[in-house]
Amino acid sequence: MRFRRKLLVRVRAAALVLFLFTLGSARLLADDISWGSTVSGMRVGVALGQGSAGKELRVVFANMAPTQRSLLIAQQGGRAPSTAYAFAIHALGGPDGKEYVIFYWVDGGLGRLVPISLVAPYVAAIPSGRMYEVDIPLKLLFKTERGGNMGLESMLRQGYKVRVSYRVVPNQVKRILYDHPDLWTGEMDSGDVGLPLNLH
Repeated sequence: MRFRRKLLVRVRAAALVLFLFTLGSARLLADDISWGSTVSGMRVGVALGQGSAGKELRVVFANMAPTQRSLLIAQQGGRAPSTAYAFAIHALGGPDGKEYVIFYWVDGGLGRLVPISLVAPYVAAIPSGRMYEVDIPLKLLFKTERGGNMGLESMLRQGYKVRVSYRVVPNQVKRILYDHPDLWTGEMDSGDVGLPLNLH
């Protein structure tokens, strides 16, 4: 019974991941994306957009290299070291001057808050000059503090900005590198994005 429940939770969490993460084929240069620096042929940027589920945080990975790059979008929970892969959203520059890690709500029967991370293994092949886009509804994103939670959209209206960080440690993903020799490894950050002043 316990095994079936754990399996059901993992399946639901994996379904949520597949719902949130979509392959983007938009043009490489988009005016509304706040890009970070290019690192080993890849860069990541963020933007705010409108999707079918409402307002979204758009996280866009762009392959600037002359050849294909594979991107580790998720790792299998319990099999890969927790330090091998990190995808994190930060809110910063608000009224209190602090920086916060942003969480998302995973229902799936867990009924608790979990850091933003992925549980389904997935490696995406990104051709040269193409992008891979992650669209996450703002209503799922928030910070949690002792005084209560606050949604990311409310934080944006208070003047906070959003930044994404992404890391893959090469010596801890050797098995994936064996299957995907073009796998990108390293550390990169996006630029910052916030609401226009007239929308605060």
